[in-house]
Amino acid sequence: MTEETGAPAGLDIRHLVVEEAEQSRMNGVHLVANRLAREQARLGQSVRIVVLHPPARSIDPGVWDAPVEALPLEGHSLFGHLVQPAPRLVAALVAGTGPRTLVHIHGARRPLLLAIGRELARRGIRYVVTIHGRYAHVADAAMRRAHRSTSLYLAMFERRVLERAWFVHALTVQEADAVRQIAPRARIAIVANAAYSSTFDAPPPPPARAFPSPDFPLFGFCGRYAAHHKGLDLLIGGLAAHLSAGGRGRLALAGNGATGGEGAALRALAAEAGIAGSVTVGGPVFGPEKERTLRGWDFFVQSSRFDGLPIGAVEGALAGLPLIVSTATGLAEAVERHGAGFVVRDLSPGAVADALGQAARLTPEAWVRMSRAAHAMALVTGDWARSAEALQHLYAAGSDDLRLAG
Repeated sequence: MTEETGAPAGLDIRHLVVEEAEQSRMNGVHLVANRLAREQARLGQSVRIVVLHPPARSIDPGVWDAPVEALPLEGHSLFGHLVQPAPRLVAALVAGTGPRTLVHIHGARRPLLLAIGRELARRGIRYVVTIHGRYAHVADAAMRRAHRSTSLYLAMFERRVLERAWFVHALTVQEADAVRQIAPRARIAIVANAAYSSTFDAPPPPPARAFPSPDFPLFGFCGRYAAHHKGLDLLIGGLAAHLSAGGRGRLALAGNGATGGEGAALRALAAEAGIAGSVTVGGPVFGPEKERTLRGWDFFVQSSRFDGLPIGAVEGALAGLPLIVSTATGLAEAVERHGAGFVVRDLSPGAVADALGQAARLTPEAWVRMSRAAHAMALVTGDWARSAEALQHLYAAGSDDLRLAG
């Protein structure tokens, strides 16, 4: 089969993910692979998830919605990074592959990716790479390179993996632009993340609240406690500036690490800013508890410096929360087009404070309208079934069609 013939029907799809320090349940990259695998199996494909994990750790298959193959990360390391997989790891990765096989790699900025891409290309196994926001910090909003050493590494080495890929899956227009800077010849397709499945889940009901919360304005964030990456320091600083200017509001954080160093650091930031009593740092929430938590807030805030269409923010919008988002989230255009919240265009506490102030001044009637607009926006952008079907067409597209996809 040549590159131009497209993928045959009935694919053997293998989602390749790496087990991080976080639990799979808390890892957004793993959640995406899991949801796509579930949808693709529904579409009649043969799907499995291949988890590369540290040898000392075990994998819980119960957190996955598709068959799991766990492979220990073994091989040659350099400066703490695995750069050359062991022969038996490579053999396990390619076992049983054929013309129907497509490997969907989740992640980037990993030396191991070079070796895996090279081994797949050498055997004629087609692969797709989803970046998951891993290039977001390489360039600023104007696409000026912000980290020269990382940019040099990507241009010299990882570029080859991207340009050999069947296509690179970008989550947003911003991410596609970043990939083009690194790998000009790569074929890029843009397919957004989602938050619910129209085939597996009940249709998300419209917001039932006719009024804001009794604690209005209650601002919330749910996700990883990566303070710099997610802009949580900007959020706490912005809330402090908002309150010092006479504004009202409290901030509730929910995420992994509340009892560890990340949570302690966030509490220290709030105490240093003089707003410890206005910030709650809570633990992770899932399922019905997460739904109840979101529906108790008034706004979902995602002031990220670097991101790739955060699922938590889309889930918040589905729950009827107006969004306050930075441009790095990739949600700014949709939020403005739907009237679903406020956009933070300058990554500074002052800009965050301005957005919080605008939100706090909403009348109850205006908040209800914005709540319904956020829900409508998420229904359009947040369906895993739609995302999986879009990827299915791209898997089977010819290379000329793929050049037009991004």
